[in-house]
Amino acid sequence: MYLITAKYSSDSERKRIEYVIDKWRDRKKITKPDGVVAIVADNNIEDLLVELYSRTERENVSFYRIEEEHLEVTETKKEIRLKIGERRETAEKLLDFIMARQRATLKMESPESHQKVYEVISRKGKVEIILNIRGNANETDVIIRISGYGEVVDFIHDKLAEELKLLEG
Repeated sequence: MYLITAKYSSDSERKRIEYVIDKWRDRKKITKPDGVVAIVADNNIEDLLVELYSRTERENVSFYRIEEEHLEVTETKKEIRLKIGERRETAEKLLDFIMARQRATLKMESPESHQKVYEVISRKGKVEIILNIRGNANETDVIIRISGYGEVVDFIHDKLAEELKLLEG
């Protein structure tokens, strides 16, 4: 039995998390606890239970022994490399347009290293896309690294590869 906590920073992120929990509810026998949920780090909880029992019905209180688990789930990474027969500035604008078509959000930009970090959230999940753009007067080398968990990485990789075919020269 596992207790899973998932923090979120927006209502849309909460809904995405709840969607996953609901999707797996029957297959993994998932239930949400009723009432107040708390994690107590102290192993001696008898005095706490006595006080809880004094304030509510004993049948209303359940407690379980849990310990934090560290499972290694491997992040999936894919890469696309291409040469664009344009100046770096032009290629960068074209790539920005393609990222906008993917509804990518720019998370970070480093003009010194010619790198941009995007985040794409789709129905299949969330990925991070790192663009490295190096170029000269008539040709630009682009490396696109896509990372995330599950099928979304292949999905976004394939979409981007298809769109980028048109730019390669």
